[in-house]
Amino acid sequence: MVIAITGFNAKLMLPPATFMAQAGLSQDDQIFLFDNSRRMLLGGVGGELDSFAKLITWLKSAIAERKPHTVFTLGSSGGGHGALLLGHLLKADRAIAFSPYTYGSREKLAQTEDPDQVPFARAIRKIHQLPAALHQYLDLEPLLRVWNGKTSYEVHICHRRHWDRKRAEEIINCPKVELIKHPCSGHLVVPVINDLGLLHHCFGEQPKEAFKQLYAAMHRVTKHDALVGCLK
Repeated sequence: MVIAITGFNAKLMLPPATFMAQAGLSQDDQIFLFDNSRRMLLGGVGGELDSFAKLITWLKSAIAERKPHTVFTLGSSGGGHGALLLGHLLKADRAIAFSPYTYGSREKLAQTEDPDQVPFARAIRKIHQLPAALHQYLDLEPLLRVWNGKTSYEVHICHRRHWDRKRAEEIINCPKVELIKHPCSGHLVVPVINDLGLLHHCFGEQPKEAFKQLYAAMHRVTKHDALVGCLK
């Protein structure tokens, strides 16, 4: 089962159907979540699932009813936070995030001086207006620091994108978290991976090692400097 959380533009940096096809996930049982309110799923997704508690309960029921062999959560950009959070709370097998936001509290935003708090100021205000009990889910590092006993977390970023790297490094020392770097400098890492024909490798076994080997082989041929940072 794949539980996919789209970003603020209702995409996975690609149209969802394109992403699933290129990733080799089209035949998997799929649940798509889009938070039109831009509150990182913490206010629910609307309709009958109009709270975070209701959303979690519904997802747990869906997993119990469908009895999938494995459960992946995945998300990009604004949906990357949800992918990591839901993966942790649902005890998914894997949580896979592309250029995710890993914090959102007032304190952390002030400490990091994250520049994206300016263009997303309206969304951040709405998030901070949520009930105080939900604020524990804004910063992922304190949550992921205590492993749930099951989930592995994989974070994909462009290695030359400074702020995506900094956000990822917030959780890099948490158990079972791997950072996978790609040869690019923008926020939209998925199209880069897809253009290289490698998106399906994100969902194979040992993706970090697989990408290191692929990029090492490419570097031996092309000698392209952009690949060097992906080999560490």
